[in-house]
Amino acid sequence: MRIETSIPSSASLDSGSSAAGAKRSADSGFGEALTDATKQVAGLENQANQLAQKVASGDLSELHNAMLAMQKASTALELTVQVRNKVLEAYQEIMRMQV
Repeated sequence: MRIETSIPSSASLDSGSSAAGAKRSADSGFGEALTDATKQVAGLENQANQLAQKVASGDLSELHNAMLAMQKASTALELTVQVRNKVLEAYQEIMRMQV
């Protein structure tokens, strides 16, 4: 059983998708990008939870797939928390600026 994620690999980012990414960033806002990323993290967590339930019930014989899904969800959540922290630090720095 193969676990699919919607997060692009680094190879696909480097292979000529910069023009498409520039067009997408021009069309969509920062808030939409954050919303999309949050939805992707939630999807990874849901997938990990479903696989964990299958392992607990004995329906899934390949434990490594569930462990990989759980690790992907954990890593995505850690990344999301770190991005949130950086955004908050930037906001606080802007608020401290003298105008």
